[in-house]
Amino acid sequence: MTRPLMIGSMLPLIVMSSSIGFIEVAVSPYLKIYFGINGDTSGYYFLLLSSMYAIGSPFFGALVDRGHGGKIYSYSPIFASFGFFLMFLPLVWKRVESPFWLLGLLGVQGLTGGASFVTGQLVFERMAYVMGYDDNNKIKVMTVALSCASYSIGRIGGPILTGGVFMEHFGYYYSCLLQAVLLLISSVVGLMVCWRHGLLGKIYYMMDECGTDVKMPPHCAPSLYHSLSLSSTGTLRNRSGSVLSGGGGRDSRESSNVFVIHSGRHSQFVSISYSQRSALIKHSVG
Repeated sequence: MTRPLMIGSMLPLIVMSSSIGFIEVAVSPYLKIYFGINGDTSGYYFLLLSSMYAIGSPFFGALVDRGHGGKIYSYSPIFASFGFFLMFLPLVWKRVESPFWLLGLLGVQGLTGGASFVTGQLVFERMAYVMGYDDNNKIKVMTVALSCASYSIGRIGGPILTGGVFMEHFGYYYSCLLQAVLLLISSVVGLMVCWRHGLLGKIYYMMDECGTDVKMPPHCAPSLYHSLSLSSTGTLRNRSGSVLSGGGGRDSRESSNVFVIHSGRHSQFVSISYSQRSALIKHSVG
């Protein structure tokens, strides 16, 4: 959490969650004061926010599986910022002020919030590999904790700072403007960090189970990434078919894939899972 790269990666998620916290605090009084809407009716507005989050999350999850998580994570605060600018617009142009206008904008905030929260953990995981961490299981635990921490920090900071202190002194509209500016700044920071370290291309989750499609982390050279398989005779081969090492013969139904990921900063290892047994083979690097 103290690394500048990780702080820059966490900032979009923190600000996005703070915007959700701001909406929960500020929109309900706004509906009551300007439109006389309270009680169950105001709950429908927040229901739309949650519904769009629920509807959009599986869609964004499918895009993450196709490698687009970095782009979604970096660009979603821009759309959320545009939504908050439109929430500020009634101060300048009174004709657009209506509960239906606000209803549509809350739907936009729900979609963009779901986009950030679904993709945040993947970006944190890949950034950990960029910073040199190698332990896959430990990284997954760390990134889940960072995602929860970022979300919680934003949910605390949004109601207290933007929806509390700032709105008390400058009002609802300028608080929306401030939230829009914060989202825009966080998106620029996230875009710079992700672009600098190659996370705007296709990125995937690392898998540590045999037989799954493991994608190379951004700090690994392509020449050091191999997908190996154990043939029915027990011979270890790479994709080109050259023999790398030998093993005892087994039934072909028990053959399994072996994935090798080498980091330029550490010794190279091949992790082989074969039925219930594991073997660790150390490769020489030069």
